[in-house]
Amino acid sequence: MWKLIGKSALVLGLLAGGCGGAGHPVSRRAASAIDLAQSTGVTAGDRIDGLDLALDAQGNLHAVWRHTHGREGASRGRLMYRRGSGKPLRWSAPVVISTVAPGMPQVVARANGVHVFAGPRLHHWQLTEPGRVHEHGALLDRAAPQVDAFDALAAGNGISIVFRTSPLRSGLGLYGLHWTQGGAAAPRPIAQALPSSSPGRAVPKLHGAAGRLLAIWTETRSSGAFDASSGVTSFQARDEILASWSTDGGVHWSPPARVASTPGSDVAAVAVADSGGSPVVFYAAHGVFSSHWQGNAWSPAAQRADHSAQSAPGATDITAVTAASCEGAPAVAWADARHRRTDRRWWNPLGGAPWSDNPDWANNDVFVIERAFARQAGGPRPQRLTQDGSYTGEIAMTARDGRLVVLHSGQARVGKSRHDANAAPHLLQSLVPCS
Repeated sequence: MWKLIGKSALVLGLLAGGCGGAGHPVSRRAASAIDLAQSTGVTAGDRIDGLDLALDAQGNLHAVWRHTHGREGASRGRLMYRRGSGKPLRWSAPVVISTVAPGMPQVVARANGVHVFAGPRLHHWQLTEPGRVHEHGALLDRAAPQVDAFDALAAGNGISIVFRTSPLRSGLGLYGLHWTQGGAAAPRPIAQALPSSSPGRAVPKLHGAAGRLLAIWTETRSSGAFDASSGVTSFQARDEILASWSTDGGVHWSPPARVASTPGSDVAAVAVADSGGSPVVFYAAHGVFSSHWQGNAWSPAAQRADHSAQSAPGATDITAVTAASCEGAPAVAWADARHRRTDRRWWNPLGGAPWSDNPDWANNDVFVIERAFARQAGGPRPQRLTQDGSYTGEIAMTARDGRLVVLHSGQARVGKSRHDANAAPHLLQSLVPCS
């Protein structure tokens, strides 16, 4: 009997992940020596989120993020900006865009300056040399649907924005609008969700491809199956990744088409990059997946990274994903918890004594594959960009001078929760060669 119990405990311990596991080997770390938030007054208990990054026609980088104090949210927050330029890459002094952080910011670089948008009414700021901030007010008035999440992109003679409305106020829907120096046009509907749908976790994305605009978003849908023998209807939720095209700068949009469906797994984030002139949608579900536009339809979903080759605990716990095209090939970066610390052991799969309600730690890591479609033995090998025991919340990435510039926000040390180690948040830069 004791032998049977011992064997059962061993099996449970392996299923529970042992002591964290090293997982599939990854290549050496890229340097993350520069902390863009170091001189901005962040302290332990603060939060950095809403990260976005843009590249202008001259090769300058423009980074924005939201810095909130403690648990008090936007009432005690700031929107921050830094400009990166030169060879080697150097960053300007931090600029405070606003002392109120109404929501996650987005940045767009145009010839007439850098534009930043944030908040449920799409508040607009413009930065001109040398870091002067001009406030333009909100793009949406109080009669317009309130914004829940959005993305912005330089397009044509202005800036195009795609946004998801708040379902609690106006019903779930996706809209687009176009801003020029003359002002913002009225929002135009792209898609309305089914009555049984709810917004997914992923922020909608807007991408420019061959003179067209591509909108990508998610919806959580529920479907029921009736079992006549038992008289029971069972329901299953699935996330749908949807896409719509515009050939006239966002005035008209094609009917939504399904990119992928993920039964039993929600989509945490989506990202888009070009591959040979066609867009590729990357998404984080129970792993990192992609679907490629084939000219008239989306390809079947393909699993990326190395999750199929290793079984470390937390490896499929993906919380962020971003993508960029570098030297004509798509690159993808994401955060997963394959190196998550845990109190679980083979002899104590529940952790603690006699068990623990919270055996797993909060740490995760950032990984990047500079050529996501490269054919290598065992699949492309990701580079790990972060240190042991750290946490990453958001990632932004673009390509510049043959290298990927990856920004990732988080904390250098965490415990069972993000604030156990009393570490101030950071915003790190990693540089990864495209090949």
